[in-house]
Amino acid sequence: SNPPYVSASEYEKLDRNVRDYEPKKALDGGADGLDVYRRIAARAAEFIENDGALLLEIGYNQAEEVRELLEAGGFKIIQVFKDHAKLDRVISARI
Repeated sequence: SNPPYVSASEYEKLDRNVRDYEPKKALDGGADGLDVYRRIAARAAEFIENDGALLLEIGYNQAEEVRELLEAGGFKIIQVFKDHAKLDRVISARI
């Protein structure tokens, strides 16, 4: 999944080419960028089958906060993967 993860303060600083052509709801993740992650973490375990995984794109500075949300939601095996720029970009979680 690629939930919106841009914080309100970062949204205002986005390049106009991004801000003007992408729907705000596709980018704006709330005050800290984690609003949708909170909702996903609270309910996702209900929908994950045995051996299933949840994969989420994250902002470069959100791995620890999203990890904590997922742990609170019942996930145990959590891994963070980096992008080509060596920045945290995807988090994987299993029950």
